[in-house]
Formats: sequence, structure tokens, C-alpha cells
Amino acid sequence: MRLFPAAAVTGLSVPLHGGWVADPARFVRRAAGINLYHLRMATQARRRARRALYAAADPDRRYQRIGYDYLDDERGMVLTPIPEGRGFSPAFVEDHGLWAPVGEARGAATPDPMEARLAYVARAAAQAEAGAALHAMRDLCAASRADDDLPHVAAALALRAGLLPEVEALTGALLVQDGADLHALELRALGQGCARGSARAPVTISPASPALRPKARSWRSCAPNWRGPRPTFAPPMPAGGAGSPGVRNATRGAGVPVPTWQWW
Repeated sequence: MRLFPAAAVTGLSVPLHGGWVADPARFVRRAAGINLYHLRMATQARRRARRALYAAADPDRRYQRIGYDYLDDERGMVLTPIPEGRGFSPAFVEDHGLWAPVGEARGAATPDPMEARLAYVARAAAQAEAGAALHAMRDLCAASRADDDLPHVAAALALRAGLLPEVEALTGALLVQDGADLHALELRALGQGCARGSARAPVTISPASPALRPKARSWRSCAPNWRGPRPTFAPPMPAGGAGSPGVRNATRGAGVPVPTWQWW
């Protein structure tokens, strides 16, 4: 948090979330050596009121692309006691709403649209907050059940967050719908590999599996930031002579020569 002298404020007619100080670079930055506590969101009621206020004041999310639903989302919230010597005074006393205007006075507080939720997921994931991104993505999955890509992204976020039971549940649901879903197979194998202490668990697929069909290219749309080698499949390995059923082994990060089939 940065503090400026009152004389630095050039005007209060600024957009929502705008800066009141026109040229902050002209000030010398010094460490204040004090602890400041933002008690405006100290209770659940205050968090809800703040979200409602901003959502009503910015119905189109023009001033904050990530929206405001996250302000009162307590899933995964971690609380910690204030260390000794870092307390504040005077003690916090609830003033029953005197601290902020009522959001309803500005209009209806609508939930974030899909664009804002996706923007929040992207930012949270980029800031290594995969757990928070997963909660938002699960909401999107529930709101858009016809979108087949969202559950894949949710499973990938669960893997990044280390929530292995979530990975198993999400990929299991995907494989019930399509047992040849390569992305779901890979995510489940990686999750199981992490549970066993190995991040390179193989995915075994039958040569006749529809997973080798061109529709498997949808994996690329679910993982647009993939920078590894192209996933490939080894040639058949007969179990009992020529013409016997074989398998294809695919491991993330492995590039195996393919004489006939290649998934990409």
C-alpha cells in the first residue's frame, strides 16, 4: 500500500478504481515501518457488501475485467492469527454498514459474465493460484454444461493445484462420456503418477481406440500453452504373434517414432 499527502490528490472525478494521484513518480518512496490492516473486508457481510457495491457500480465490468465475484468467494480461504507485536489499535468494532454506501442504491448487483470469469481464471492461474482458478472454473462448468472444454480446463487446474482427488473425479466424469478422451486420459495418468511420486505415468491405449481419430486434436484447444514435444504413439507391440492386438504407450514429454499413426 502506498500513502500520499493530501496535496497530491488532483481531483476526485476519476473512473472507478482509477488513481487519484496524477504523477506518483515525482514522490520519494520511503518505507513507513508500520502495519496497515484493511478491515473493510473483515467479515463475511462486509465482503458481500463490497462485491455488491462494485458489481452495481460497474455492471459491464468496464473498469475491472476480472469482475468482482471473487471478493466474497471464501472457498479455499486460509486464515492465520495476527502475530504478536503486529496487532492494531483501536480494536475492530462492527458499525453495521456505516463504512460504505449501499450497493443496491446504484442498481442491481449482477453476477460476473462468462468473459469476466474467464479473465479471473486466467489471472489466478498466471499468479500460481490454481486452486482459486479451479473454483471459478467449476462454477463455469455448472453454468455451461454444454461446453465440453471447460471440464478439461478444470481438471488441468486441479492437477496444477495438487488436488489429486479432484483430478480423479473430473477426469472420471469425462471418461464416462468418452472413454477415448486423450486429454482426460493424460490428466488422470499424470494425477495418478503424482500420487505415486512419478510425474511421467504412461497412458495405454488400444490400437483400435477411437482416441486415434482426428477428433483427438481437441486436446490442443484445451492446452493452448503446451510447449512440449508433440505427443506420439509407439508402433504395435504384438502380444502373441503377427496380427495380435497391441498397445500404444504415450508419456507426456516423450517423442516416439510413429510409422502409421500420429496424434496431432
